[in-house]
Amino acid sequence: MVKSNYLTIKYPLCVVSPNIETIKNIPESSTAFIRDLDGCVNAILSMVKYSSTHAYCILAEIKRDIKDKFISIEEDTKNIPGAFTIAKFKETVEDKRLLPIYVQVHHNFKYQLAMEHLVNQLSTSTLGKNNLELKKNITIDLAAEDDFNFWRDQAGFIITDRQQLSELTVKVSSFLSELQQSSGKYSLLKLNGLIKR
Repeated sequence: MVKSNYLTIKYPLCVVSPNIETIKNIPESSTAFIRDLDGCVNAILSMVKYSSTHAYCILAEIKRDIKDKFISIEEDTKNIPGAFTIAKFKETVEDKRLLPIYVQVHHNFKYQLAMEHLVNQLSTSTLGKNNLELKKNITIDLAAEDDFNFWRDQAGFIITDRQQLSELTVKVSSFLSELQQSSGKYSLLKLNGLIKR
């Protein structure tokens, strides 16, 4: 479910507030965010549905100061879809060990981490509720510096390492001078030439 690189906001989340509409206008996407009592966005998550059971998380960002805090949320009073406000904080997680396994896995508890709230809200609004949630598949790309333990243990993602992507910026003129002729082992073939008409 989780890959290796995701879109990160490179400025303080509070600045995101005016840009929520821009993020919400990404075609076929659903967005949810959590504000504090001052109206500052503390966490945001956006997903695109690409089949009845699959969604791709295109944006995930959370402020460090609430990342490890258990919060309860309320729907925003301005009736903005996907907008939530932090209601209360709790420093420790609820002890769920004595609850039935089904409840531990499938119940959305009142106090959760912000990303747990957002993943639960968006997965339900994007993919619906079906088959005890076992058929939902949400993919998110994480950067190498992200906390994999958080995404695995708290947000409920399965961490896989199928792809390692890197971004490389080069000066074209310098790069072209480094290229060498093929040794003959490889050849280019136009795909259009393979199509029989």
